[in-house]
Amino acid sequence: MAATIELAAGGRDLPVTALAGDFGSLSSFILDRIGVLPGVTATRAHLVTGGLYVEGSSWRLRSPARSQSQSLTSSRRPLAVREETASQAARELVLALAEDGRLPLTELATRLGVSLNTASRRLSRLLGSGGLVLRCDLAPPLSGAPVSVTFFASVPSEHLDATAHEVARFPEIRLCVTVAGPQNLLAIAWVASLADVQRLEVRLARALPRLRVADRSIALRITKHMGRILDADGRARDFVPVDMWSAARSSGTVAHADDDMA
Repeated sequence: MAATIELAAGGRDLPVTALAGDFGSLSSFILDRIGVLPGVTATRAHLVTGGLYVEGSSWRLRSPARSQSQSLTSSRRPLAVREETASQAARELVLALAEDGRLPLTELATRLGVSLNTASRRLSRLLGSGGLVLRCDLAPPLSGAPVSVTFFASVPSEHLDATAHEVARFPEIRLCVTVAGPQNLLAIAWVASLADVQRLEVRLARALPRLRVADRSIALRITKHMGRILDADGRARDFVPVDMWSAARSSGTVAHADDDMA
């Protein structure tokens, strides 16, 4: 359930992005698994309330030609938790591709124990509905944007949706979600340097006067990223399946939790 784990500076020691199948499973993960670990003195949870405006699959290292970009994104549906991923068959397919997104269709069918046509049909349905999104990441030091910063911001409720849409348009932003709590908008950006963290915050403030950044957290090291265990250089060295359904009883819930360590 812990998709991404960071070691961070800025008031948060161990930010964890967790995926859970329902609210009860998420609460249990935070309180009964993370909260009782030796060394954990406190936890704070920022629960995603349903507004997911951009995520890592939309982030681009360099801008492709317009025709190429349209070809890549023409079939994409709006981001959402889809019921298509609720079936056991869909979960098995998602977990198989999570380990290797380039898995040949013949091998995928073998792993699922179904015919080639059935595997192809299930995959096409999930991709077409937006229930499954493919992405390609790389080690941050090789991206030209090795500094990951999380902004915790407040926006008046009546302007939250419009502001979040505008935040998501900034090319540095890899994740923008609305969350419950004193800060109701969370955004993660990759930038080239620590100085660029401040520059980006200034640009956000100038473009969006209703946005108030209350706090920011900078990743000193990312130890796990979407299931990949990373070394100190940000390269994948192992894989732990991100299984949001492992303790689930209903549809999806997402949280960004911050653990304070003794």
